[in-house]
This record gives sequence, C-alpha cells and structure tokens, in this order.
Amino acid sequence: MAIEKILFTGSVTEIFIQDIDVINPRQRDKERFEEIVESIDRVGLLKPILVNSRYFEEKGKYELLCGEGRLLGCKKLGHEKILAEVISCFRKTGYVVSLVENMARKRYTTIELARLLHNLHEKGANVEKLSKITNRSTSFITQYLRLMKKGEERLIKAVEENRLPISIAARIATAPDEKVQDILMEAIEQKLMSGNDVHRVRKLIEARMAGKKKLKRKDKKKGDSKTEIAVSLNELKKDFRTTIKKQEEYIQKCKRLENTVSLLQGFIEALLKDNSFKKLVISEGITII
Repeated sequence: MAIEKILFTGSVTEIFIQDIDVINPRQRDKERFEEIVESIDRVGLLKPILVNSRYFEEKGKYELLCGEGRLLGCKKLGHEKILAEVISCFRKTGYVVSLVENMARKRYTTIELARLLHNLHEKGANVEKLSKITNRSTSFITQYLRLMKKGEERLIKAVEENRLPISIAARIATAPDEKVQDILMEAIEQKLMSGNDVHRVRKLIEARMAGKKKLKRKDKKKGDSKTEIAVSLNELKKDFRTTIKKQEEYIQKCKRLENTVSLLQGFIEALLKDNSFKKLVISEGITII
C-alpha cells in the first residue's frame, strides 16, 4: 500500500492521557527524559504531541505518532490531559510520520540511518520520497537500501567510521563471499586500488577462488572420497597484490614507450625542418613525404 497524503490542520485539542496508546515505544535516554520532565514542570508543554484517531472507535484509544517523551513526562507529573494535534491515517502511514518526525529531531549514526531508511522503504516509502524526506540524492538512498537488503551492517559500519565511501561499500556488497569483501575492503583502506577497480578486482578474486575449488585431493581418513581444498585468504591477498603490481609495471612500461615515441617524433620533425638534411636526402634519391 502506498503512503497516503496527510492534511496537518494545526488545530490542537486536549485529550486524556489514558486514551492514548503508544504503539511504537522506544528506549529513552534517562538524562534527556529528566530534562523533558523538568521543562514541562517549569514552563509547561511547549509543543503538542501528534496522535492518530482513525482507530479510536475500534479500540477506544488514539495511537501516538510523535511525542512519546512529552507524553511520558506529563504522565510522570500526574497530568490527566495533554495537548495534541489529531490526524487520521492508516497505521503504515502513521509509522512513517513517526519515523520522519524522529529523523528531524535526532542526529542518527550511519547504521541507524540505514536501518531507518530500510524500515521506511518496507512500509511503502519509495526511493524518491525517501530522497525528499532526508534531503539526500536518490543514488545515496539506493546504495543504503542495497546494503541493508544484503544485511551488510559491517560495511555500513565501515562507512560510519570513514573507512569506506558509501558508493564503494555498495559495490563491495555485490561480492557474495565475505572473504572476497574482506580483501576488497583491505585493498581500498590500504589504497592499493580505487573504487573504480572494485568490480574488476572482485571478478579476478572470485575467478581465483573458483579455480581453487575445482582442485580435489584424497582424504586419507575416507580413502577415495574427495574434499575441496580450502581457499587461503592470505593467498588471495597475495594473488591480488601480485596482479596489481603487474598492472602497475605494465602502465610504467607503456609510459616509457610513449615517451620514447614522443622523443623520436620530435627528433624526426626537427630533421625535416633542416634544409641541409633535406638536400642530403634528396641527393641520395630518397623522396620526402
């Protein structure tokens, strides 16, 4: 079901606290909660909570969308009623509204943001809507969703620790084997390759692993039965570094050849401009093109 559009009227009313159901409770920072309680006690509730009335007739309660801390704070102070803006929407839409409101008020870590985006997407928010909500590009959202879909929280953690850009982490996540991902991550961190090399090097490593898995040996304990030889992670790293070194040597060789050709070209052009050289060539019966 797509997320419906909601009309926020801005009209506020007092409702009984006992008539509000917290459908999405979350853990709270005790120190921050005490600050909320103290603020409400000193100056009153400055911002009303947001509740959903769509299911009130069915269950006899409003469903809280935003303002759990304020609600619990008023309840702790013994208040019977609380100021609330009342809207009507489906639960899925209400869940999205709740998450978006929390995003605006809290600074999320990279992994928390990734989980939040994933939850919003699961609830029906498409990439374009998530892009507008977070003020991030659609490619940024797509990369985070791809990482969460694959369960790559360790790659997201690497992004959070500034060890990997999100774009490169998303490319590494396409590797189906964790060992391959480890090698790629190490290579990026040690600046042995750039993000543009990820796809090419991943194919190289996977081919290397596939080749190893084809090798068989006899197991002494089981006679003729064959078992696959384990692929050594260090060996794969060594193979990768050797390949990179060969590529660098090839690039250097090409540069040297390019410099040699450039020197020869300059030398020939200089000779052709020399009149004495031209006369000598013509006297030998050689035609200059």
